[in-house]
Amino acid sequence: MMPARHQGPLRLFIACALPLLALQSAAAADWQLEKVVELSRHGIRPPTAGNREAIEAATGRPWTEWTTHDGELTGHGYAAVVNKGREEGQHYRQLGLLQAGCPTAESIYVRASPLQRTRATAQALVDGAFPGCGVAIHYVSGDADPLFQTDKFAATQTDPARQLAAVKE
Repeated sequence: MMPARHQGPLRLFIACALPLLALQSAAAADWQLEKVVELSRHGIRPPTAGNREAIEAATGRPWTEWTTHDGELTGHGYAAVVNKGREEGQHYRQLGLLQAGCPTAESIYVRASPLQRTRATAQALVDGAFPGCGVAIHYVSGDADPLFQTDKFAATQTDPARQLAAVKE
Protein backbone atom coordinates (compact mmCIF):
# COMPACT_ATOMS: atom_id res chain seq x y z
CA MET A 1 0.00 0.00 0.00
CA MET A 2 1.25 3.45 -0.87
CA PRO A 3 1.74 5.92 1.99
CA ALA A 4 -1.02 8.54 2.13
CA ARG A 5 1.47 11.39 1.65
CA HIS A 6 2.29 10.02 -1.84
CA GLN A 7 -1.30 9.46 -2.96
CA GLY A 8 -2.14 13.13 -3.52
CA PRO A 9 0.79 13.89 -5.84
CA LEU A 10 0.22 10.59 -7.67
CA ARG A 11 -3.45 11.41 -8.26
CA LEU A 12 -2.49 14.87 -9.51
CA PHE A 13 0.08 13.36 -11.90
CA ILE A 14 -2.45 10.85 -13.25
CA ALA A 15 -5.10 13.55 -13.65
CA CYS A 16 -2.67 15.70 -15.63
CA ALA A 17 -1.25 12.84 -17.69
CA LEU A 18 -4.51 11.29 -18.90
CA PRO A 19 -5.53 14.19 -21.17
CA LEU A 20 -2.02 14.25 -22.63
CA LEU A 21 -2.21 10.54 -23.43
CA ALA A 22 -5.54 11.07 -25.17
CA LEU A 23 -4.07 13.90 -27.25
CA GLN A 24 -1.07 11.79 -28.15
CA SER A 25 -3.18 8.87 -29.39
CA ALA A 26 -5.43 11.20 -31.41
CA ALA A 27 -2.45 12.85 -33.07
CA ALA A 28 -0.67 9.54 -33.65
CA ALA A 29 -3.57 8.32 -35.79
CA ASP A 30 -2.67 10.99 -38.35
CA TRP A 31 1.03 10.18 -38.39
CA GLN A 32 2.71 8.08 -41.05
CA LEU A 33 6.13 6.52 -40.63
CA GLU A 34 8.27 7.49 -43.59
CA LYS A 35 11.56 5.81 -42.75
CA VAL A 36 13.58 4.19 -40.02
CA VAL A 37 17.11 5.38 -39.36
CA GLU A 38 19.15 3.07 -37.18
CA LEU A 39 22.53 4.02 -35.82
CA SER A 40 24.29 1.04 -34.39
CA ARG A 41 27.64 0.17 -32.96
CA HIS A 42 29.48 -2.86 -34.30
CA GLY A 43 29.10 -6.30 -32.75
CA ILE A 44 31.54 -8.12 -30.47
CA ARG A 45 35.21 -7.80 -31.39
CA PRO A 46 38.59 -8.20 -29.73
CA PRO A 47 40.53 -5.08 -28.82
CA THR A 48 42.16 -3.15 -31.64
CA ALA A 49 45.94 -3.41 -31.90
CA GLY A 50 46.45 -0.09 -30.07
CA ASN A 51 44.05 -1.07 -27.30
CA ARG A 52 45.72 -4.45 -26.92
CA GLU A 53 49.11 -2.77 -26.46
CA ALA A 54 47.68 -0.36 -23.87
CA ILE A 55 46.00 -3.20 -21.94
CA GLU A 56 49.18 -5.26 -21.92
CA ALA A 57 51.29 -2.26 -20.85
CA ALA A 58 48.86 -1.38 -18.05
CA THR A 59 48.53 -4.92 -16.71
CA GLY A 60 52.02 -6.24 -17.42
CA ARG A 61 50.42 -9.37 -18.89
CA PRO A 62 49.66 -10.52 -22.43
CA TRP A 63 46.04 -10.14 -23.49
CA THR A 64 43.98 -13.21 -24.35
CA GLU A 65 44.35 -14.42 -27.92
CA TRP A 66 41.16 -14.28 -29.97
CA THR A 67 40.26 -16.39 -33.01
CA THR A 68 39.83 -13.25 -35.13
CA HIS A 69 42.26 -10.47 -35.95
CA ASP A 70 42.42 -7.51 -33.58
CA GLY A 71 39.44 -5.21 -34.05
CA GLU A 72 37.48 -7.52 -36.38
CA LEU A 73 33.96 -8.81 -35.76
CA THR A 74 33.87 -12.25 -34.14
CA GLY A 75 31.63 -15.12 -35.22
CA HIS A 76 29.73 -14.71 -31.96
CA GLY A 77 29.34 -10.99 -32.68
CA TYR A 78 28.01 -11.76 -36.16
CA ALA A 79 25.49 -14.28 -34.78
CA ALA A 80 24.28 -11.82 -32.13
CA VAL A 81 23.65 -9.13 -34.73
CA VAL A 82 21.86 -11.62 -37.03
CA ASN A 83 19.51 -12.31 -34.09
CA LYS A 84 19.03 -8.57 -33.57
CA GLY A 85 18.22 -8.10 -37.26
CA ARG A 86 15.80 -11.02 -37.23
CA GLU A 87 13.95 -9.59 -34.22
CA GLU A 88 13.79 -6.12 -35.77
CA GLY A 89 12.54 -7.49 -39.09
CA GLN A 90 9.84 -9.54 -37.37
CA HIS A 91 8.81 -6.57 -35.23
CA TYR A 92 8.48 -4.22 -38.20
CA ARG A 93 6.53 -6.86 -40.16
CA GLN A 94 4.15 -7.41 -37.23
CA LEU A 95 3.53 -3.66 -37.14
CA GLY A 96 2.83 -3.70 -40.88
CA LEU A 97 5.84 -1.49 -41.61
CA LEU A 98 7.67 -4.12 -43.68
CA GLN A 99 6.20 -6.45 -46.25
CA ALA A 100 7.03 -10.15 -46.37
CA GLY A 101 9.87 -11.05 -48.71
CA CYS A 102 12.78 -8.97 -49.91
CA PRO A 103 12.87 -5.18 -49.95
CA THR A 104 13.51 -3.33 -53.19
CA ALA A 105 16.83 -1.56 -53.62
CA GLU A 106 14.92 1.74 -53.57
CA SER A 107 13.28 0.99 -50.23
CA ILE A 108 16.41 0.27 -48.17
CA TYR A 109 19.82 1.84 -47.84
CA VAL A 110 22.43 0.44 -45.47
CA ARG A 111 25.70 2.27 -44.95
CA ALA A 112 28.66 1.19 -42.85
CA SER A 113 32.08 2.60 -42.21
CA PRO A 114 34.85 0.95 -44.24
CA LEU A 115 36.14 -1.00 -41.22
CA GLN A 116 35.70 -4.78 -41.41
CA ARG A 117 33.82 -4.97 -38.11
CA THR A 118 31.22 -2.40 -39.18
CA ARG A 119 30.74 -3.80 -42.69
CA ALA A 120 30.33 -7.30 -41.20
CA THR A 121 27.91 -5.96 -38.57
CA ALA A 122 25.79 -4.30 -41.26
CA GLN A 123 25.83 -7.53 -43.26
CA ALA A 124 24.74 -9.53 -40.21
CA LEU A 125 21.90 -7.08 -39.54
CA VAL A 126 20.47 -7.41 -43.06
CA ASP A 127 21.11 -11.18 -43.11
CA GLY A 128 18.87 -11.41 -40.05
CA ALA A 129 16.20 -8.94 -41.15
CA PHE A 130 16.12 -9.94 -44.82
CA PRO A 131 17.59 -13.46 -45.11
CA GLY A 132 18.65 -14.47 -48.61
CA CYS A 133 17.76 -11.08 -50.10
CA GLY A 134 21.28 -9.87 -50.90
CA VAL A 135 20.70 -6.37 -49.53
CA ALA A 136 23.65 -4.18 -50.53
CA ILE A 137 25.89 -2.67 -47.87
CA HIS A 138 27.29 0.72 -48.91
CA TYR A 139 30.65 2.05 -47.71
CA VAL A 140 33.45 4.22 -49.02
CA SER A 141 36.73 2.71 -50.11
CA GLY A 142 39.81 3.30 -48.02
CA ASP A 143 40.32 3.30 -44.29
CA ALA A 144 38.22 6.26 -43.20
CA ASP A 145 34.82 7.74 -43.91
CA PRO A 146 34.19 11.35 -42.83
CA LEU A 147 30.69 10.33 -41.74
CA PHE A 148 32.02 7.80 -39.22
CA GLN A 149 35.72 8.40 -38.57
CA THR A 150 35.49 12.12 -37.87
CA ASP A 151 38.70 12.04 -35.85
CA LYS A 152 40.67 11.29 -39.03
CA PHE A 153 39.81 14.57 -40.80
CA ALA A 154 41.23 18.02 -40.04
CA ALA A 155 37.89 19.72 -40.66
CA THR A 156 36.36 17.88 -37.72
CA GLN A 157 39.10 18.46 -35.17
CA THR A 158 37.97 20.16 -31.98
CA ASP A 159 39.70 22.15 -29.30
CA PRO A 160 39.64 20.11 -26.05
CA ALA A 161 40.10 23.23 -23.89
CA ARG A 162 37.06 24.91 -25.49
CA GLN A 163 35.00 21.75 -25.07
CA LEU A 164 35.89 21.48 -21.39
CA ALA A 165 35.10 25.15 -20.82
CA ALA A 166 31.71 24.74 -22.52
CA VAL A 167 30.85 21.78 -20.29
CA LYS A 168 31.76 23.75 -17.16
CA GLU A 169 29.53 26.71 -18.10
